[in-house]
Amino acid sequence: MNQKKKKNIKTKGTINSTIFDDIEYTQQLLSILAIWPLVSKSSTIKKIISVIHLLVIIGSLIWNILFRCIFIYIYVKKFDDQIMLIGPTFFRVIILLKYLAIIYHRRTIKKIIEHIQTDWNNVECQEQQNIMMKNVQINRQVTLVFAFLMYVSGAFYNFVMPHIIPLLTHRGSRNATQRLTIFPGYNVLFDVQKSPIYEITFFFHIFSVFAGFSVLICACNLAIVLVTHACGQIQIIISQLNSLIDNFMKDENTVFIEFASLIRRHVRVIKFSNNIIKDALYEICLVEIGASSILICIVEFLFLKMIENKNYANMVPYAMLLASLVASILILCYFSELLDNQFIEAGMQAYLINWNQLPPKARTYLISIIIISQRSYKITAGGIIDLSYVAFVQILKTGFAYLQLLRATM
Repeated sequence: MNQKKKKNIKTKGTINSTIFDDIEYTQQLLSILAIWPLVSKSSTIKKIISVIHLLVIIGSLIWNILFRCIFIYIYVKKFDDQIMLIGPTFFRVIILLKYLAIIYHRRTIKKIIEHIQTDWNNVECQEQQNIMMKNVQINRQVTLVFAFLMYVSGAFYNFVMPHIIPLLTHRGSRNATQRLTIFPGYNVLFDVQKSPIYEITFFFHIFSVFAGFSVLICACNLAIVLVTHACGQIQIIISQLNSLIDNFMKDENTVFIEFASLIRRHVRVIKFSNNIIKDALYEICLVEIGASSILICIVEFLFLKMIENKNYANMVPYAMLLASLVASILILCYFSELLDNQFIEAGMQAYLINWNQLPPKARTYLISIIIISQRSYKITAGGIIDLSYVAFVQILKTGFAYLQLLRATM
């Protein structure tokens, strides 16, 4: 008994650091997007600064979208050029919608953080902590890889392709006094070539690009954190089910106490999956799935145009952007399938244990776990589409179908 207490004290001593590891990237991304002070216990001054920061991000995104739209409407006449400019504009519209969705669900994000902290504080032994830490590592690794892919592809597309490649390929023909084009339409309403207006405009463009790709990473990170945390809780339930018979054979009187803990955890993770996860990702997944087919189609079209024109230097940014879009959908579909499979595994484990060694009342609890686990717990896009591998393939097929229609109109 004393050894168990020492083990639990040792476990509790590392809880704060593990909670921080679990939501570290989420906190950093929400801080970049000026949302963290709104969901944490921050001072009034910090919240006011956060609101101003938030409005600046929204303003920079709207400014970027509006000026691009005006430029396309007034100056761009060729169909190929219109498609080339509509794609990035539509991409920024998607970013703005996702950002507004994250802001709208700030209270839900606060509930998520509190829920995760409570679950970590309810850890009973080192084994449970190890299970949760394993899922935290998955969360951190996937987020890091996706963030690297997004930021690098964003830098290539917004800065390397329009600024550095022209300098390398047209060094002799370029006027030394000519300013670099910040983005198509940046000077459509007034002249911004003079200093310091040009530098300020360039700064806000960099700011909007960085904030925009941070929104995409944050939306994906929220899904990863939610699902990996839920999976960790389900794996603890499976571990408890595995040790149930052995504990019952040792001490029959304590088996119902363990059953009570198991059922409470099971009910809690079901509510977390049904209410919090679906609420937090409802609009984000709908925007992602609704827009991805069109964006993939446009990027594929532009990629083929680069091949036809033998513009190989500009193919790399488009290839990276396409990989980022596909990775974003794949991550959502993969973790949706993972969550559903974990619930199925919990029900299967409850079915496979030796029922004959348990009292009748305990068997009733197991039946309830099996029945509940038969439901679908996949993440839905706006309550319309269940995210799965089948949905992922359908999105890619739809993107290729749109591409064929687009090429047929040429």
